[in-house]
Amino acid sequence: MTASHPAARRLVPFFLFSCVVATAAWSPRTAQPAQATATALPSVTFKQILPKQIVYNYNANPCAEKYIPDGGAHGFVRADGKFVLQAQEDDNWQMVGNSPFNLQVSCPSILPTSRYGLLTRGETDIQATYTEDGQTIYGFAGQDLSRLNYAEGCVDQGGGNCWQNDIEEVVSTDGGNNFNFTSTGNGNVAAVSYALSPTGTTYTGYFNTSNIVKRNGYYYMLDFVNDTVTGGRTCLLRTNNLADPTSWRGYDGSGFTATTLPVAGSAAAACVGVRGGLLGVTSSLQYIPRKGIYIGVFQYVTQLPGDKALVPGVYYSTSADMVNWTPMQRLLVLPSISGMGSTDEATAYPVLMDPFSKTRNFETIDSNTPVVMFTDIYINQYGSETLDRNLSAIPVMMQ
Repeated sequence: MTASHPAARRLVPFFLFSCVVATAAWSPRTAQPAQATATALPSVTFKQILPKQIVYNYNANPCAEKYIPDGGAHGFVRADGKFVLQAQEDDNWQMVGNSPFNLQVSCPSILPTSRYGLLTRGETDIQATYTEDGQTIYGFAGQDLSRLNYAEGCVDQGGGNCWQNDIEEVVSTDGGNNFNFTSTGNGNVAAVSYALSPTGTTYTGYFNTSNIVKRNGYYYMLDFVNDTVTGGRTCLLRTNNLADPTSWRGYDGSGFTATTLPVAGSAAAACVGVRGGLLGVTSSLQYIPRKGIYIGVFQYVTQLPGDKALVPGVYYSTSADMVNWTPMQRLLVLPSISGMGSTDEATAYPVLMDPFSKTRNFETIDSNTPVVMFTDIYINQYGSETLDRNLSAIPVMMQ
């Protein structure tokens, strides 16, 4: 991977911080709320039950575009019953099939760079989607403004100070085949500040959203936020109107009043980070109905009790309210984005997804056999990460 490619920059936050097919009838359902209590949360553990499987093979890609999986995979069921899986990159591509186990790459880009214009917008990749009817799809895309900032004279001070990122809303009215930017509020969902600090030494903005979970009429997502005042943290954002990108608010420590848009005269984001063990960049937020808890999944390197050394892998934390999270636990041991644990492979963007979810947007874990999906990044002989990336899955048993 070359440092100039936008994928190289999107990995920075991570560095810091066939199954048997069942043909059960599917019907949409939204995640039900879990009530916060003073008692201990139900336990949840995982065990790998099958070897790693390749969902998307970069070298077997039939399309002219060099699509790569460069973000957490997310999916939905279209109005015609087709299953859609997306793993974002700024060419914005998807896989479509009759079941989650039979997906094929759909070659036309759903939001090509030619549609949004690199002269006026940064590289934009769809990171989360949500649909109520399978026809109108709301997408939430990360916009990397680095290239525009360099063009305007930004000088790199080290640490990525020219890298600003925001979240924009895009919409499809044809079942996800074509997305366009919404005109409401210029489509801007979340941003820290568009003013560059001449002495700044870090990247700033809203990065790497999770998928969306609906609860009590509100839509929630987690987002990694970094600014020069408070530093990095995971914020919980919500809205009750997906059609209005300006309606999102962040958790402020007691409620949801924090604006997600720039505050005049401030270089800080207004949101307060969630509490507890949800420490990594979280691409996966799910509800487990039979346990009444939420689960966040992320990549991390840490030493848990009983470990003799730091262990890279996929970790998780659970919550009753999406604000207070339990201490992290290890889900799988996998080589980290820094190459720790392997000399020829790294992994990124883990997501826990249940192919048998009863929700249209795969926001619940309803069976006891979900899969952990992630990006495999292959490392060349010089120790550098390449654009040779597969989307892989490991089936697990949840107890």
